[in-house]
Amino acid sequence: MNQSNNRPAEKYSLDLCKFIMAFAVIAIHTDPLVDCSNAAMSRIGYLLLSMAVPFFFLTSGYLLACKLQYPLSNPDNFSKIRRYIIKILKMYLIWTLLYFPMALWHFIATGKTLQRAIQLYIQGFFFVGQQYNSWPLWYLLSTIYTLALLLLLLKYNAPPTIFLLVSGIAAFISFSIDALLASPDHFPTAMQALLPLIHNTVQHGRIFTGGIYLPLGMLLANRKLPVFLNRLLLPIGFIASFLIHASVINASLLIIISVSFFGIIEHISLKKHRFYHFMRQSSMILYLIHMYVWSIYYKLLYNHKDHGIDDFLITAILTFALAVLFFLFKNKSQKITPEISSRFMY
Repeated sequence: MNQSNNRPAEKYSLDLCKFIMAFAVIAIHTDPLVDCSNAAMSRIGYLLLSMAVPFFFLTSGYLLACKLQYPLSNPDNFSKIRRYIIKILKMYLIWTLLYFPMALWHFIATGKTLQRAIQLYIQGFFFVGQQYNSWPLWYLLSTIYTLALLLLLLKYNAPPTIFLLVSGIAAFISFSIDALLASPDHFPTAMQALLPLIHNTVQHGRIFTGGIYLPLGMLLANRKLPVFLNRLLLPIGFIASFLIHASVINASLLIIISVSFFGIIEHISLKKHRFYHFMRQSSMILYLIHMYVWSIYYKLLYNHKDHGIDDFLITAILTFALAVLFFLFKNKSQKITPEISSRFMY
C-alpha cells in the first residue's frame, strides 16, 4: 500500500457512484430480477447489487478519514469522530421515529401482545437496527457501533493496523453467525448453544458489516492500493464469486470485490458539476426512504409484499421524485438551517 496525504476535499466520482448504489439498494429490496429465467444473468445481477451497501460503508469511512489528521490517533480527531457519531445517532433516532407507524401497524396486524411488541422493538432498535420494513436503518446502527469502537481504540493510541484487525474480526463474527444459522448441524454443540442468544439479539451477522468496511474505508483514505492491483483483483474476485457458490467464500470475495471496485472509482477524477451536489445530498434520502414508498405501493396495489421489475421502477421513480423535492426544499427554504436538515441525511 502507498501512503498518501493527498486527500482531496471533493470526490465527485464517489458522489456519482453512491447515487447509483442507492438505486442498487432499492433493487436489492424490490428484486427486479425475481422473474429472470436466465440463471447466469441473475447471478451476475445479484453480484453487482451486493456491492451497494459495502460501497456506502467504504465511502463513509473514506470521507470521514479525509477530514481527520494523520495519524488517526491524533487527539484532534476525537471530537470530529464524536460529532460524526452523534450526527448519525440523530439520523437513526429520527428515521426510527419516522418508521414507527409502520412497525406499530405490523404489530397490530400480526396480533402481537404489548409485551412481545415492546420486546421485539427493543431488540430491533439496539441489536438488529431495523423494525418492520425499515431495513435500511441497520446501516446507521452498524456505523454508530463501529465508529464508537474505533474511537475507543484510537484514544488508546491504537496503530492503523488495528483497523485491519477490527475488519478481520468483524468479518469472522459476521460470517460465523450466518454460517451457524444456515447449517447449525455442521457446528459443535457449544456453538449451537449460541443460537438462542443470536435469535434474541442480532438475529444474523449483518450488524457487523460496518465493522468490516468502515475501517477499510478509513485506511484507504491514507493508504491506497495501486490502481493496477484494483483492476486485477476486481475481475478475478468477480469471476471467482460467480463460479463459487459457498456462502462464506462468497462473503470473503465480496470484500475483495468491493474494496477493489471502490479503489477504481475513487481514482477517477471528474470535473465539478452542480448535479454531483444533488447526488451527494440525495443518495442517503434515496437509501433511507425507499422502503416507505415500496411498502405503500405494494400495500395499495397487491395488499401483500410483491417483488419484480414494476416494484423497482415505481419505487425508484417515486423515491427519486421525493429526493428532488427534498433537495429543492432544503436549498431554497430559508427557514431550514443546515443543522436541522443534516439530521435527515449526510
